[in-house]
Amino acid sequence: MKIALDPYMIRHLPLSELPDTVAALGYDQIELSPRSDFLDWWVMPRATKERMAGFKAAMKAS
Repeated sequence: MKIALDPYMIRHLPLSELPDTVAALGYDQIELSPRSDFLDWWVMPRATKERMAGFKAAMKAS
């Protein structure tokens, strides 16, 4: 059973491409681990309203 994918191994992909890639791999959920374009370690969060809106749109599209 595939429940959620921690996309660390595909972190080279842009955030907007994650939903389609994760769905193509057969997973229903994404565990958002820290990544430089979303929630980077030891810096202020970069999850801006614009970035969240783009990610939500990518999730709905996949």
